[in-house]
Amino acid sequence: MSLASLFEYLENLRRDAYVRAVMRASESDDVLGFIGSRLPVEIFHAMDLYAIPVYGVDGEILKFSREKNLCPVVDATVTYAKTDKCPLIHSSKLIVVENSCPIMTREIMKLDKNIYIYESESELVKKLSQVYHRELDSEKLRTAQESLQKIAELITRIKYYSDLTGLQVYILEFYLNFLELNERINILQELSNQIQINFSDHEINYVPVRVQSGAGIYKQIDKLLAGRNYRILEDFCRVDSKNLDYVYEHCPYYQGERINY
Repeated sequence: MSLASLFEYLENLRRDAYVRAVMRASESDDVLGFIGSRLPVEIFHAMDLYAIPVYGVDGEILKFSREKNLCPVVDATVTYAKTDKCPLIHSSKLIVVENSCPIMTREIMKLDKNIYIYESESELVKKLSQVYHRELDSEKLRTAQESLQKIAELITRIKYYSDLTGLQVYILEFYLNFLELNERINILQELSNQIQINFSDHEINYVPVRVQSGAGIYKQIDKLLAGRNYRILEDFCRVDSKNLDYVYEHCPYYQGERINY
């Protein structure tokens, strides 16, 4: 597979996940949606659930929104759910939400969906067992943790030591989330070993671009930083009152250049 073919394949993974999610929902009903970047996702994989991120990343849905003064991440997510236009949300038997943004928590709890606001690993396991009727296997948990660690190491090397563009790196980071763990490892190893990219012995020089979430705006960022070697660094919707490079409209918790879907 050529480099161009690989990234074309990656950008289609979210659409492919629509089909996977609908099929899994009808066959084994074990689709789990999640929102947040610091959830113990190894637990999802250890329980053999089809775990996928379900927060909204498409500005097109906002034309159906009836909300006011919500950031596009929250607005797109709740609008997709209310209009039932997202197969990922529709197929999710449960949606687990990281309790980091009170606005996201408040709005998503209004939905007519099975929602669980993450509290602790032990309570999460109890909830998953109740909903999916599966128990957590310690060996599968260890295997999932090892796989996620391997994925993180491969991505770190590619992100900070390769000559891929900022756009390519972000596409890789985001869209891999729609694959099973072994599929992610295979792609990252193929990219590292077989596809011709150049690695440096030292961390490359790059412009850090700090955002809450890049999924809905990464193409805009690439246009704004055309010709510059950058890397998108995410700090997913945390209430810290800190400065970022780009901040979503209507977010009361961060300062920075305002951007929208």
